[in-house]
Amino acid sequence: MLCLDYFVSVIAFSWATTSNEEAQAIVVTSMRT
Repeated sequence: MLCLDYFVSVIAFSWATTSNEEAQAIVVTSMRT
Protein backbone atom coordinates (compact mmCIF):
# COMPACT_ATOMS: atom_id res chain seq x y z
CA MET A 1 0.00 0.00 0.00
CA LEU A 2 2.44 2.63 -1.19
CA CYS A 3 -0.33 5.14 -1.96
CA LEU A 4 -1.78 4.87 1.53
CA ASP A 5 1.65 5.18 3.12
CA TYR A 6 2.37 8.27 1.02
CA PHE A 7 -0.99 9.78 1.96
CA VAL A 8 -0.32 9.27 5.66
CA SER A 9 3.12 10.81 5.29
CA VAL A 10 1.64 13.88 3.59
CA ILE A 11 -0.94 14.28 6.36
CA ALA A 12 1.71 13.95 9.06
CA PHE A 13 3.99 16.38 7.27
CA SER A 14 1.17 18.92 6.93
CA TRP A 15 0.28 18.46 10.59
CA ALA A 16 3.91 19.30 11.42
CA THR A 17 2.99 22.94 10.91
CA THR A 18 0.72 22.80 13.96
CA SER A 19 2.38 20.17 16.13
CA ASN A 20 6.00 19.70 15.18
CA GLU A 21 6.96 17.19 17.87
CA GLU A 22 3.72 15.25 17.54
CA ALA A 23 4.05 15.06 13.77
CA GLN A 24 7.69 13.99 14.00
CA ALA A 25 6.74 11.12 16.28
CA ILE A 26 4.02 10.03 13.85
CA VAL A 27 6.35 10.25 10.86
CA VAL A 28 8.99 8.16 12.64
CA THR A 29 6.35 5.60 13.62
CA SER A 30 5.01 5.47 10.06
CA MET A 31 8.48 4.97 8.63
CA ARG A 32 9.28 2.22 11.14
CA THR A 33 6.04 0.41 10.41
